[in-house]
Amino acid sequence: HLPDTGGDADSDGVGDACDPRPTQAGDRIVLFEDFDGAPAWGTWNAVIGANTWKVHDGTIQQSYTDTAYQLVNDESDRDVFVDARFRVDHDSPSLLGRCATGLVLGYQATNDFLFCGVATNLGGAEVDAGRMRPVLGLGYDSASFDSALEGDWITVQARTTEPAAGTTRVSCVGHRGGLDAQASYDAYRSPDGPIGFRTDGTDTTFDDVFVVEVPR
Repeated sequence: HLPDTGGDADSDGVGDACDPRPTQAGDRIVLFEDFDGAPAWGTWNAVIGANTWKVHDGTIQQSYTDTAYQLVNDESDRDVFVDARFRVDHDSPSLLGRCATGLVLGYQATNDFLFCGVATNLGGAEVDAGRMRPVLGLGYDSASFDSALEGDWITVQARTTEPAAGTTRVSCVGHRGGLDAQASYDAYRSPDGPIGFRTDGTDTTFDDVFVVEVPR
């Protein structure tokens, strides 16, 4: 799903086009899921919205827009690079006028995770990086992404790093045609936990997800 010449400069088994550190060995592919046929549901857990995620023609879709839904893989890692491709087919903003979709990172609970994704913004869209946390709610940083949320395929690439003890930086880049935007957020917690997908007020089709573990 990512154009690659076949080069692997650091000989770690992750092709240069897919390697977050192409000249530094040690990265490891931990997951590639293209939903070409039913996924191994023993490794995917619909933590919100059981039996509402549907696999069709090499994609997985969440078509319900009434609330938030989450699908989490049971592969648990620390620092990761995640590349995923999805399309928002329909959005249904809440009374606050906001809906979102994207990646769950460092999942601990349905209300405790890091994220990288896209959200509505005054009729357009933005790229968001941040954290959902118990009690204190939502904290995030965003960047303008001048195109409506509904429409073409969007690729997001997330990277977690640990700039200081007890702190995780979420770096998030969104690509859509010739448009790009990026945001980052520093969360005071570890990056530990599985990755997954989240929709909130959006009918979204996910095409694939690719995860590389990056040693500290």
